Amino acid sequence: MPNFTLMSEIKEREIHKRNKSQKINHDSTYLERISKLCNEIDPYQPLSNEVLRELNDLGIKDTQNPFSITNQLLQILDKLQHRNIQ
Repeated sequence: MPNFTLMSEIKEREIHKRNKSQKINHDSTYLERISKLCNEIDPYQPLSNEVLRELNDLGIKDTQNPFSITNQLLQILDKLQHRNIQ
């Protein structure tokens, strides 16, 4: 007779591994996006429409103040770091 409890535990472990892998891929994508933004943003030049769209996609609404943009990007990085530690 099959051991359903063991089968269920194995399935849960595999789902957890898959979810963790997807989370890492998602976080890597975010890190790439943020890195690209950091390289493209010049606080002394107006932001391009592409950068404004990307900031908006990341949830950054205050795009008038370069210090605010930097702080918000750092907060996103901090959240990603804490998620990966847990």
